[in-house]
Amino acid sequence: MKLNVSHRNIVHIGITLMLCFTAVVMIFSSHQLIAAMNPSTLNGIETRFQLDNPNFHLNETNDKPLLITGLFSTCKSTCPVNVSVLRKIKETHQNDLNYLFINLKPDLGSAELLNDYLSEFAPNMRLISPQDTKELIRLIKMLPENFSLSKTNIHHSGYIYLYHPKSKGLITYTKPDSQQIIDDLSILQLHGS
Repeated sequence: MKLNVSHRNIVHIGITLMLCFTAVVMIFSSHQLIAAMNPSTLNGIETRFQLDNPNFHLNETNDKPLLITGLFSTCKSTCPVNVSVLRKIKETHQNDLNYLFINLKPDLGSAELLNDYLSEFAPNMRLISPQDTKELIRLIKMLPENFSLSKTNIHHSGYIYLYHPKSKGLITYTKPDSQQIIDDLSILQLHGS
């Protein structure tokens, strides 16, 4: 049985494959495309998620933008990277921001170590150190964070969150990048949201 494929059919197949490939690329980079077409679009994922004031101690920090992340003192990967991202942001926004860190290993007594490690963010820093694992899990469930805790390991998404007085809710950075957050802070400051 001989397959009869004409030149015209090959062109149609090629165009179809090219359109499918373009559609896939657009789906995976749609946020970047929207941001390029509309510069007032934020880089982070905008949500209508509102933080619970008492649990996140927002009464002391609601006048300035608030950057939030979870970390623990023995983390060797995500946590140091996120602190580095926040340091770069702090360089451009000296006293314009507040920082909220959530201690993800409260049972190891790491609050003192984290306080020392994060002292450069003081006095604009708050460290929430839950009393026990149950309180930690309840707190983390209030964020769109993937988190699991075992006796030997902690796994967390390592997201950074921005809570801005001019935003409609929490802004989530699933792949934190200092420049993207700085750009979003400028957009929110100029235009509101």
